[in-house]
Amino acid sequence: MNKQLGEEIPDSIAKEDRLGREERSQKNAKRSFGRLKREGEARAPVSRFNPPKDSNEISVNRMDFVPEATMAELGMRNASSSGKLFWGWYILTAGDVQGVGCSVKPSPSDDNPYHADILIPVALDAEERRDEVIEYARDLAYHATFLPWGEWTKTA
Repeated sequence: MNKQLGEEIPDSIAKEDRLGREERSQKNAKRSFGRLKREGEARAPVSRFNPPKDSNEISVNRMDFVPEATMAELGMRNASSSGKLFWGWYILTAGDVQGVGCSVKPSPSDDNPYHADILIPVALDAEERRDEVIEYARDLAYHATFLPWGEWTKTA
């Protein structure tokens, strides 16, 4: 549930704060939605929590400080900038992130004051970087569950 909407966004992130990573793949969204309907929860694909090759940061949004419609608007804008559609969010808490050995830092921008980054503690030049990053991504994906958005969920 959202904290008091309109309240100032704190500089620190509490363990119970929800973080969202948008889904831009129809295939993944429909698969997750099917699992959500059958099993009551749907984990994120591991690929959703892989950082870009030259980074240790995974972009997320702080879900508790903004109305759901605004978060959906951000999701649609971010997805369309890469030529994709927005299908929903994978949600986990900052405590989940910390529990797997990663950290979260606020990284607001002018066009997105809710932005934050999950930091993966693996050096960019580490010899076993790929394997270590995949392990963190797997752990993060295990804690994230799908929150679908939009009219498509009524027909899927």
